[in-house]
Amino acid sequence: MKVYFNEDSSHFCYMLDWEHIDPTPEAAAAYIESFRGTDVTDFIMNVNATTATYDSKVMQNYCDKYEMTEENGVSVDYKNTFVRPAYEMYRLKGFDYFQIWIEKVRELGMTPWMSIRMNDAHALLDQAHVVKGAYTSDHPELWRVTEKNADGYYDRCLNYLKPEVRAYMLAFIEEVLDRYDIDGLELDFTREIYCFPVGMEWKGRPVMNAFLGEVRTLLWRAEERRGHKIRLSALMWETPSVNYQMGFDVYHWIREGLVDLIVPIVHWVTTWFDMPIDEWMVLTKGTNVEIAAGQQELVSAYPGAMTKNSNVDMAFGQAAANLSKGADAVYLYNYMAWGTLLDEYNWGSEGDITQQKNLDIILHNIGSLEKILLLKRTSVLTYSDNTPYWMPFPNRLPMWVGETRPGDYFRIATGKLTTERAELIVGIDFPDGIMGELTVYCNGKPTEAFGECQLESAFHQPDLRYFKFRLNTEGCGNTQVLHIYSTKTCWMKWAQIDVTPV
Repeated sequence: MKVYFNEDSSHFCYMLDWEHIDPTPEAAAAYIESFRGTDVTDFIMNVNATTATYDSKVMQNYCDKYEMTEENGVSVDYKNTFVRPAYEMYRLKGFDYFQIWIEKVRELGMTPWMSIRMNDAHALLDQAHVVKGAYTSDHPELWRVTEKNADGYYDRCLNYLKPEVRAYMLAFIEEVLDRYDIDGLELDFTREIYCFPVGMEWKGRPVMNAFLGEVRTLLWRAEERRGHKIRLSALMWETPSVNYQMGFDVYHWIREGLVDLIVPIVHWVTTWFDMPIDEWMVLTKGTNVEIAAGQQELVSAYPGAMTKNSNVDMAFGQAAANLSKGADAVYLYNYMAWGTLLDEYNWGSEGDITQQKNLDIILHNIGSLEKILLLKRTSVLTYSDNTPYWMPFPNRLPMWVGETRPGDYFRIATGKLTTERAELIVGIDFPDGIMGELTVYCNGKPTEAFGECQLESAFHQPDLRYFKFRLNTEGCGNTQVLHIYSTKTCWMKWAQIDVTPV
């Protein structure tokens, strides 16, 4: 089974700058060396936001930003930021760290990809910013919102109905393919999927279909030059129909083979343990298109709730849920490695995936469903933060139950359950301070109540009371439907299922 790892190259430059590491070819190679012996099969290198990380001639790049003293009428000095290492590598020392990465990736037996963010929104509302590219600032007529003040976060994303925008991104893609010998190209539409004017998403579908055809033509030409296949991937929102509503006809892409791989993934503020991977697998059945289930860094139970980095058990919980639904591969996004450049990196809480020691555990054990099912794992009731901007988020929490609302349902994706010990923990807020009696059914069968407990994780909230229930796993599927009752009015604000092999 494949494991894809997406590396945000700005993170690498940030690490070099923050830790005062000399940006040398040896340092670039040492970073990739940290993936030796892991389950990672495909290494994906992100090369841009609205600025390019490498010394691009098409897109304003980090080296250009380093040299700037004025931007949009504002005096700037970016010399003491994370663009400095890129400037030193490309302009002073004359080497391309992506070339080193590609060679090292192949040496370790992994497959090198490059990922292009198709419509990044970082800092677009700022007059000047180190990651803000000049093209968007210079062309307000190409923004997706032009008929009113473009003051929303995604309003200044580029409008792909404009041929100039498509030509600009095709030129950048062609430059990447000319410059780098890679085995895969990824189009990252999760940064951002807001590619069309308000209400004109329906117009975008045939335009984007044709655009992918043009990308395919560039790939065929590159394949002839390189003498090998170059796969095409699309990083998309996690629900097929939502992509369609946003102007991306993924049904057509799969049917016509315009892409080789689709990565469904939530956006940013949370990961969703119950992505509809099974729906994607129905769509790809009988085709050569594969589905790699995307895993995000953060976990939040509902909009406005506490957001924290996920931990090792949650990483395995996501993978178990997605692979049990049939996903062809695991895809790790925003799992930012620190590697062998640092002796130890312990930012975050115990178990946090941002700690290198914890990431190492994940990367050495996530390569097959069989391995994952032998490990302790946690699945959390979260939600999708990808929804059309005219619709509310589909969050289940917070959930109100009590005397006048005796019970309600929710679902948690756990992956396959057989003989493991599976325990539900719920976080409850009793507004009047009077605790009621809780009863929970799982898949229509009663659970065994263990009373009040502690949530042993960074997600513990002191204003909630936590209660544990043992599930009967006999005959369980990949997702567990739960029904909770309370004799006193309360709000359920957290729910997770811990699965422990026995």
